[in-house]
This record gives sequence, C-alpha cells and structure tokens, in this order.
Amino acid sequence: MKKNLLLPALLLFTVFVNAQLAQPFNNTYVPFHQYLQQQGGDIQEHGAKSDKIVFREMGYKHLTADQGGTWSLKDSGSYFYNGNGFVTGGNTLTFAGASWTNQSQFTDNIGPYGPVYTELGQVWNGTSSSYTNSYLDSFTYTNGYFTLTRTYQTWSGSSWTNVFQIVNTYNGNNILSSIRQSYVNSQWTNDTQYVYEYNAANRNTASIMLKGNNTTWDSIFKNNYSYDANNNIYQLLVDTFANGSWTLYGLVNRSFDATSNQLTGSITQLWNSGSSTFVNSYQDRYQYDFNYNNTEYANFTWDDANNTWVPLKKYSYNYNTQVSGGVVPNTKVYEVDATYSSSSGNYVATDTYYYSYEQLDLLGINEAVNGLNASLSPNPVSGSQLNLSLNVNDYSILATNIYDVNGRLLRTGNCLVISGDNKLNISLSGISAGNYYLQVLDKSGKSSLLKFVKQ
Repeated sequence: MKKNLLLPALLLFTVFVNAQLAQPFNNTYVPFHQYLQQQGGDIQEHGAKSDKIVFREMGYKHLTADQGGTWSLKDSGSYFYNGNGFVTGGNTLTFAGASWTNQSQFTDNIGPYGPVYTELGQVWNGTSSSYTNSYLDSFTYTNGYFTLTRTYQTWSGSSWTNVFQIVNTYNGNNILSSIRQSYVNSQWTNDTQYVYEYNAANRNTASIMLKGNNTTWDSIFKNNYSYDANNNIYQLLVDTFANGSWTLYGLVNRSFDATSNQLTGSITQLWNSGSSTFVNSYQDRYQYDFNYNNTEYANFTWDDANNTWVPLKKYSYNYNTQVSGGVVPNTKVYEVDATYSSSSGNYVATDTYYYSYEQLDLLGINEAVNGLNASLSPNPVSGSQLNLSLNVNDYSILATNIYDVNGRLLRTGNCLVISGDNKLNISLSGISAGNYYLQVLDKSGKSSLLKFVKQ
C-alpha cells in the first residue's frame, strides 16, 4: 500500500504497531460462510512451491456487508513467488454479478536477496481486454540494502510522468534524513523532510518533520522518544514549532505485556494550553491468544462531555491453531472489520477478509543445512537472547526467520553484517520453551537452517 507522507497532524506522531490478539468477535460468522458455500466459493488458492520457506500467503478474498447485514463478494487477490520465496507479483479481481473480473496487477523486479528494484502496476482495460500501465515504483539501495531513493511515476498514455521521489541519507546504519519531493513544472520541489537524532548508543531519540518552503525548510513537528528496559518506545513527546520556538503538542503513552513484551495499548493526548495539561484524544487496544497471535485491535476516541472512551473501529482475527489436514498452524484464517454503532451500542461488521496459505517443505526441516557456516550459542538457551556467529565475505544485510517444528513462522528480522567474523544477538523474547529453527539468508541466496532448543 502506498502511503502519503503528508498525514493529518494527529497521525504524524501516533505510532502504529502491527499486533494480533485474542477474543471472539461478537457478531456471528455464519452468514458469509454460508454465502461462500452457496456460491461454490473456494477460499484456498494454490501456487508453485518453493524450498526456501515453510509457508506463504497465497491470497485473500474480501466480502462486504450492506446495511441489512447481507454479505457479498467484493474482490480477491493472489500473490506469486520466485524460487527463493520472494513475492514477484500479484493481481486483484472484482466480483460483479456472478463472475470475477480482472482489476489490477503488479510485477516486481527483485534482486537475489529480495529488495524490489522496480514495481510495475497495471489496471485492467475491459475495452481492449488487456492490462494497461498505471504506475512505476523504482528503488535504489545502499550496499547494505537500505533504501537510498524511491521514485514514483504514473503512466500518461505514452510515457511515464514523475509524481514524487524520496531521497534518504545515512551514517552507517542510521538514517539521517528522508526528503520527499514532488515533480511540479518539470522540476523537483521540496515537500517534507524528516531529520533523525541519535544518542551515543546509536538509539533514535528524536525525529523532526520539516515542510518545504521554496528553497528553505520550516520546522513542523518534533517527536522525542523514550525507551523502556526492553528497548520498546513506551512514550512519545511531541512538540510543534510556532513563533520561533518549540511548544508542547501531544503525548503518546504505550503499554506492553510484561511476559511477551507485546504492545497492549496506546493512549494519545493533546496539549491544552489553557489548563496546561494533556487531555485524552485517541486510544488503541490490542489482544492476543496463547500463541501470541493478535486476535483483536480496537480504537477509541475520547468523549470529553461524558468523560469516557467511545469505540470507533474493531478488527478481529481468527487463526488456525491445530496441525491437521495440511492446514498451516497459526496462520490468519480470516479478519472481520467492524464499525461501532452508537444507536445500537454494538459493533456492526462491514468487511471480512479470508486468507489462504500454502504449506511448504523447508529443505528437509529435520536435517539442518548450513550454507553460511553459521553457529548458535548457547544451545540449548535458557535466556531471552541467542548468539549467532558467522563469517561473510561482504558487507550485507541478512534476513533471519525463526520457525517452530510445525513450520510456523514466529519472527522475522534483519541483521547487518560486515566482511569477516560477525557475532549477532537474536531476541527470543516471548518465545516459549521448545524446539525451533533459525533460518539465515544472505543476499546471494545462501542460507543456513540451524536447530536450537529454548529451555
């Protein structure tokens, strides 16, 4: 999804964290299950297999409900992969009448490690019964595969037209600035800039948003970050620039589960200069199941007159938790989006998404492979940190994946390595005792699959 950097003021400093939680949705799911069965709908898509990953999302189907609660198919999407397990494209279909119609597709040109160099988006032309160009997204990277530039263009009918570009600068692993420019009157014009500040430990302590003003930049917002002992940002203090100085604007307080370290909620407050206090504005709440899957995300707005939080939206997620019949464990089966109705005092479901996955073999998961000559210590490990040691020939970023013995992907991450010996820390926070696999993949496609035991 392409996101506009020019967000409303409140959203500029609100941290959005993907989480997954645990309570059943209040409304019944029977109507749209029955609808799919009546229509002969098959929510399982299939695709070519890969030996690089355990499972992957193959697609989704989207249903919407009218005011009477009747569910109808709206659109669906599918994803395509290469032999290394990276997405190389996808398409969407719309449901009209009693049949599916092509809507759009995208095709990615990717490197061996997975970075997207170009993405071509196309839309379906019903008149010519063919796809026509829509947008072209182009990226360049540093040697460590950090995004250096992004250029977004749209198709004018005969050629590509520049729309915007983003240019990033770095100091080692730390991003220093990110500038967005729009293409106006045949030249690039400054829109917004983000400047990042770090402490001696290379921890991002602040970010400043500036808006382009001809050849100069005007300060708009400054986010000041505070971290807890688990390296979570638990508080954002936001200032706005007015009359030549920074003044208080807002505050975001975030809470985390003491055991799993997962985000459980956040409260956004705005500064009231009249009372010299922060007042409630917006709240997010998250819930999880026993496998740490996010099963519910809900947001609320503050009702000052009644001194209470008023529900807005709720997103509920259901997962497979059993291994049977080839079903991928702990993958998201469906999602229900609901809007709160003040008149009825209940949530009203508006959208449902069904997700499908493909079970894969991981290079003989019972026989670990070690193409990168990596090692783990200690093993077994009783703490919340696993040490990964390996020697590489070039500066690069490694992709790391942790799987359980059933093939469930528990955690993904990236590690920066330099030429020579490297010792990296892999967080096991929130992972219970048991047997697991750590997969490490470099930019050339070499991988190691190492078994470890968490006590």
